[in-house]
Amino acid sequence: MIVETIVASIAFLISLVGVCLLRGSVDVEYHRKVVDELETSLTISFIIGIVGGFIMSVLMRAATIVVAVLVGLCLGAGLHPLCLLWRSNYKRKKEEYVHLEQKIVELAEKKGRILSPVDLVNELSIGSELANRMLKNFVKHKLARYLDHDLVYFPITRIPAEVEIIGKLKDRPEGITFHEIFLALKEKELSIESLRIILDRLESNGIIVHNHIQDKYALTSFYT
Repeated sequence: MIVETIVASIAFLISLVGVCLLRGSVDVEYHRKVVDELETSLTISFIIGIVGGFIMSVLMRAATIVVAVLVGLCLGAGLHPLCLLWRSNYKRKKEEYVHLEQKIVELAEKKGRILSPVDLVNELSIGSELANRMLKNFVKHKLARYLDHDLVYFPITRIPAEVEIIGKLKDRPEGITFHEIFLALKEKELSIESLRIILDRLESNGIIVHNHIQDKYALTSFYT
């Protein structure tokens, strides 16, 4: 049974990942849409597992490898919504993180560019552990520095995604389309909505300009 278990596990992983890749990208709202699909898949997978286990126990050893492969593939296909839920939740957390960075930047501008963890806890209603982690991340990216063990000074109030966009635009003074910026920041897994918010903020602050005719974003002359 050890060999059959290993074979079934490998087939399960191949099927699980394969079906997820075939499903393509997952939006951040997937976890709210998947309840019925997930319940059905889990029920089917449970039935397949029970029936498959029974068949494996009564068939001859020569046939159990084939059955193990089939059971693993079916379980992977049936349980793939769990993997999609994980991907959706990961994207949602990344997007929430970007929005929180944006709120911290806006709060820093409001507070004279000096913040403490207490400011974040009181103004943004987040926990002290998260507040400290967020401020440390700004310092890590050299977007802020500690004045003492508690106060953080923001000489340049921009979030990491904004800094990266400005860097891309400096490399391409002729301008970049929205689609090109989105692809350039693909590793950050920003949603289209989050990227539009960041670009709108940069434009409203006079850092970039949007050419609506060519649909390209470029740095203003002051920043080139």
